[in-house]
Amino acid sequence: MKALRIIQVLAKVMRVICLVIFVLTIIGAVFTLLGLIIVPVLQDQVLYDGKTLQMLLLEKNISMAQVYAGLSVGLLSTGVGIFLAKYNESFFAYEIKEGTPFKMEVVKRTRKNALVNIIVSVSLVILSIIVVGIISGIYKTKFNFNYSLVSSVGYGLALLVISLFCEYGAEKEEKVEVIDNKEEDK
Repeated sequence: MKALRIIQVLAKVMRVICLVIFVLTIIGAVFTLLGLIIVPVLQDQVLYDGKTLQMLLLEKNISMAQVYAGLSVGLLSTGVGIFLAKYNESFFAYEIKEGTPFKMEVVKRTRKNALVNIIVSVSLVILSIIVVGIISGIYKTKFNFNYSLVSSVGYGLALLVISLFCEYGAEKEEKVEVIDNKEEDK
């Protein structure tokens, strides 16, 4: 029972972390959206030492296309982050309510959560590639852009593996319940 208490404490901690991430990604989305609104207005304004934003960026070998691509992908990423943070938080809230991950319904939701994280993350990369391609086409330029699948896909894969252990525990728990019910019937 000590291990189950630890698991439940970890689920509560993960739920709080998801809520914090949820709030932070909302803030990130707001600032990214503000960037998308402000950059076109400021690109030709003198900002520093007689130079415009566009001139300052060019000194660092950064094009306006890269800025728009970065902000657009950032907005997509924060939107996905908001969704996944809330989705994962609701998963942990459900597990906490159930009191154990060793129930078949919790195992099913664990696998669903894993698949949602993986599919949404892969979809984000595909959408990001499309957005960068569109922006590259509009500005008739090419540039390198890094895409990352590591965090949510890794989390999803870890959940799939964890679900196997939870399924094993749920099967053991069901067998104990069946034996207890047979003894009660006697």
